[in-house]
Amino acid sequence: MISSKTTRDMIPRLEPGYTSAIVVFKLSKAPVDPHVVLVFGTPAQIMALEGPYVMREGGRIVADLVGTCGVCAEMTVSPIINRKMNISLLCGEARHHAFKDPTEMGAGIPG
Repeated sequence: MISSKTTRDMIPRLEPGYTSAIVVFKLSKAPVDPHVVLVFGTPAQIMALEGPYVMREGGRIVADLVGTCGVCAEMTVSPIINRKMNISLLCGEARHHAFKDPTEMGAGIPG
C-alpha cells in the first residue's frame, strides 16, 4: 500500500490552473509554438532523435516513467516541468486505443 502511494505521488503533475487550454496539431501545421512535441515510433526512431537532442542540450536523458501514465505524464507533463526530453513505453490504455503496434514507444520533447 505504501509503495503504490509513493509511486502515485511521484507522477509529474501540473499545478491546478497552470493551463487553460490544450491544442493538439501536426507540427507541420502548428498555429502556435508548441510547449511539447510528442513523437511516436520504434525504439530505433526515438533513438535517432535522442542523439541530436543530447548533442544540442548536453547531459543525459534520465527516463521518468512508470508505465501507467505514458502520453499524459511521461510524454507531456514531465518535459514541461523538467524542460528535458523524456521517453515513454506508453501505457496500456494508449496502446489499447491508439497504438496497435507493440514495438512503438514515444518521446516528449520540450518545444
